[in-house]
Amino acid sequence: MNTSEYIESGIIETYVLGMASPEEAAELEALCLEFPEIKAALNAFEETLEKNEYGYRHWHYRWGAEKDS
Repeated sequence: MNTSEYIESGIIETYVLGMASPEEAAELEALCLEFPEIKAALNAFEETLEKNEYGYRHWHYRWGAEKDS
């Protein structure tokens, strides 16, 4: 399996965003156990998404609230 192509296919993003089919999700979960690089890519995307969410919330709290007043 070409793990780079699999990672770049967008399946990880689809999975994390909850848009993967049950079959796609099961396949990704199985491949994460077999290929550490796929698991690492999944973890990296989840962490990036969490950091972006935190950054947005922090920005909105600091600057967005001022605009509303």
